[in-house]
Amino acid sequence: MVASLEGDNDEWTILLFSPTQNINAAFGYGTYRFESLRALDSQEHLRGRLFRTSLEEAVGIPITWSIDTNHREEITRDTALQFLKSKSQLIPFLSSFVQGKTNMSFIDVLLVSRKIQSLTFGTGNVIDLSGQAVTSEEILPDESKREMIDESKMKQVLGDAMNDTHIRDERLRVAVYNTTATPGLGQRFSRFIEQMGGYVVLVENETRDIPSSCLLVSSRVGIQSKLVAFLHEYFHCDTEVQEDMTRADLDVFVGKGYEQRFLPLE
Repeated sequence: MVASLEGDNDEWTILLFSPTQNINAAFGYGTYRFESLRALDSQEHLRGRLFRTSLEEAVGIPITWSIDTNHREEITRDTALQFLKSKSQLIPFLSSFVQGKTNMSFIDVLLVSRKIQSLTFGTGNVIDLSGQAVTSEEILPDESKREMIDESKMKQVLGDAMNDTHIRDERLRVAVYNTTATPGLGQRFSRFIEQMGGYVVLVENETRDIPSSCLLVSSRVGIQSKLVAFLHEYFHCDTEVQEDMTRADLDVFVGKGYEQRFLPLE
């Protein structure tokens, strides 16, 4: 389950997945079912980092926090919000914090628990992604089959459901440049921008040395935008002011910091 909460109102969106769906794990771990990947994360003592990063890349949505509830029963559209509220009560949340099963800080636990408890059924939406609408069948060398999360189908099914309305209303034109040696990272990073409500108008490669996750280049007005603030805070991107923007309102240069997601952990 992935839950998205609007910061300034009570709107929410919950995404449901099947534990048997397969995704490509981050950090070069290979392909795993959701249920197996979560177990591997625990075994490697990564406190959700492997599972969270892998899911982010599969869905194209930034995931700030993760928590392992050890829940094994099926969650449906009708029970999703009830499950979320039961698991986010203060005592269970604090228990997960003490046991090291979440990357939330103590303050995060208190604030998120209060926010979730205030949610009501009429202000949100549950999107069931556990079926074949977001997967493609892959045939293995031994002729067995597995259902893989298909990122292009995921994008079509989600549409603008996960958009931040403030970012969408800014209507910034965004150009994304991959400066790394790993092909396709510009396209991958652009998915995060689009899912947040940004408008990507260009994706290209660029020869430039960017040690951080990304460099954000825009005018003084653009640097103050909600999109830049989010990318700077979440991906720890550097910023640079440039008034004579030509191809877009915001240039995003994807760097080596982001590339680390696709390389083995040291």
